Amino acid sequence: MRVPLIAGQTGWGRLDATLGGRVSDFNTFGTHTTWHSGLHWALSSAWVLRADYATLFRAPALNELFRAEVSEQSFLPLDPCGNSPSPEQQTNCAANGVPGGSYVQSEDQTYLVSAGGNPHLDPEDGHSFDAGVEFRSTGAATWQASVDFFQTQLDRSVESPGEAVILSECADHGTALACGKVVRFADGSIRSIDTRLSNYGRVSVEGIDLAARLGLASRAGGFDLHALVTHLLRHDVQVFEGGDTLHRLGRANFGFSLPEWRGLGGVNWTRDAWSASYTLQWIGAFVECARTQEFEPYCHDIPSIVYHDLAVSYRWNGIVLHAGINNVTDRDPPFFSAGGDGNTDAATYRVLGRTYFLQLSVHL
Repeated sequence: MRVPLIAGQTGWGRLDATLGGRVSDFNTFGTHTTWHSGLHWALSSAWVLRADYATLFRAPALNELFRAEVSEQSFLPLDPCGNSPSPEQQTNCAANGVPGGSYVQSEDQTYLVSAGGNPHLDPEDGHSFDAGVEFRSTGAATWQASVDFFQTQLDRSVESPGEAVILSECADHGTALACGKVVRFADGSIRSIDTRLSNYGRVSVEGIDLAARLGLASRAGGFDLHALVTHLLRHDVQVFEGGDTLHRLGRANFGFSLPEWRGLGGVNWTRDAWSASYTLQWIGAFVECARTQEFEPYCHDIPSIVYHDLAVSYRWNGIVLHAGINNVTDRDPPFFSAGGDGNTDAATYRVLGRTYFLQLSVHL
């Protein structure tokens, strides 16, 4: 629903409100309702203010619910209860089944880890908010610019935090959810850890989008310059409610990357039947940390990367010939210690190197 609040004849521009709702029904989760509201205020033909707020709902995917459970032996990560725990840790370790709250961890000790789906998962819920301002100019050189702030918070997030996080959360805070996933032998050493997907804490993301576009007309043809830059301000994960917060901004996390800065820009040129474009993609630098076999953290810098793409096309009587080169400088993706079989983040970086394409299309 779109509701006009100010019609535009009062000198205050035009103000509209948007309202929306959704009802979702799942045979595994029941009925859930989400809603959305927003304001769009056109102060003039040049200035626009906007804001939106919405509640969120995400049902777990089928593979998160019913992926087969896998149990295997693995070498034990660093257990705080077995490595000179502090007095506070000893209290929490004793409550978790460690006699006296402390034991000596063996270097070759193994344990059983369970991983996979969880049919008892609950849906995630939360809210999102974004607000922005936009300016448009008209004339021989048309241009527009906008600044937007976005925020998303997701509660009861579906996570698999890993053994080290579970052990530290249990020892440091005595969190019942974390301690309940650790089963110990009578001497306090670990028998098994349940790392299956579960509803844990909260994910919070904030950032700013900066966008600009400029159009120019000349005897040489029309030029369209555009740029979009995203500055990520925060990406925090509180795995256990009331526990430690993991700050993932500017780091590589379990094979995916979260640089503070990203950018996309370029220029398009058109003249008669010809057109051409140059596009630049920028992925900012960040840090990846991994643990060695001695449980010592190893961190290294992932440098920023810029990709360059070129394309040209020609139109003639409904026939369009389009050709181009992607990743002109043949940049290789950076190395990730936890990047899986590809040793990198294939969702962020280009793994094919320089590529060429030629396309012929006919419009009838």
